[in-house]
Amino acid sequence: MVKSLLSSACLSLLLLGCDSGADSDSGNQESNGNSSKIAVLEGSFSINEFKSIVKEDSGFNSNYCGETQIEEETVLVNRCVKDSFENNEQFYSFYRIQGENSTLAAAVMMNASGIIRYWDYDSGPPILDISEAFVSHAYVSECDNPEVKLNLNKYEMKVFNCSNLIF
Repeated sequence: MVKSLLSSACLSLLLLGCDSGADSDSGNQESNGNSSKIAVLEGSFSINEFKSIVKEDSGFNSNYCGETQIEEETVLVNRCVKDSFENNEQFYSFYRIQGENSTLAAAVMMNASGIIRYWDYDSGPPILDISEAFVSHAYVSECDNPEVKLNLNKYEMKVFNCSNLIF
């Protein structure tokens, strides 16, 4: 299951990475014309499968910077992310977020090519409230021209300013 999700995720990322962004109806454009979301994965996958996808995307030699739990300070995780970025080392980290009727998480990673991606995960509520089946979603955004934010608060999950993303 995870292997097929990883293959789908990588294929989606490769295909969408080749998109020139010329099609403004694709949903991959912000109102300012800058690309933001580069992929949307949808299916029935767990938080652990999501973590595997992010880890795979960052590369096998990546620094694991940790995971924060809901309402936990992010200072140590963010310090690792910042240091890894400044040393041009691959990394990935996870941040758990309070959800109302689903599991939510965010992640940030950098691969060997220096590409930074922000990931968002939502396990989704039961479909039509008549089934226990969940439809999970993972959204990934590539960060253009990343710069470490100067003033991070102790709960910050977005470590970088990106020229193409507004948080």
